[in-house]
Amino acid sequence: MGTQQAEAEPKYDETEALHLLGQYAAKHKSFAKDKERAAEELRRALLGMHERAGFLIKSTNDGGIELHLTGQARRVSVLLEEDTVQVQSVEPRGDPMKVKLHYNPATKLLEGEEDDGFLTPEPGKPKSRKRSAVAVVIQAALDAMDQPPRDKQIS
Repeated sequence: MGTQQAEAEPKYDETEALHLLGQYAAKHKSFAKDKERAAEELRRALLGMHERAGFLIKSTNDGGIELHLTGQARRVSVLLEEDTVQVQSVEPRGDPMKVKLHYNPATKLLEGEEDDGFLTPEPGKPKSRKRSAVAVVIQAALDAMDQPPRDKQIS
C-alpha cells in the first residue's frame, strides 16, 4: 500500500509550472467569484489576529475592519474592495490610502505586488514569492496610524 502512494506522488517539481499556468490564466480569465472568496479569506485572517500583539481587530457596521492599539487612542479603518484595500486612520483622522492587491490563481489568494523580503527562500525552492496580503494590509494600517492628523500635516 505504501509503495502505491509513493508512486502516486509527482516525481517532478511543479512549482514553476503552476506559477506559469496561474500567470496565463490571470491574463485570459475572469476570477470574480474567486476574488470575492479570497477577499473574504483575507478578512477572516485579519479578524483572526484579534487580541494579538497588543491590537484589537474587529468588524465594523459598514463591513470593514477596525484595528485599535490597546491602551491608545489610535484606530485605523480597513475596507476591502475586491483587489484594493482602503486604509484610513480614524483616530487621529488621516487621509485614506489605497493598497493594491492581486489575485493569484495558482494559490487562490490575494497577495501584494512586491516580492516578500521577510521570508528566506529554502534551498531548492523558488527565490521569492509575493508578499502576503495580510502583511501588506497590516503594514498599510500601521503606516496610517503613524500619519500626522489631517489638521497637522505639512503641505
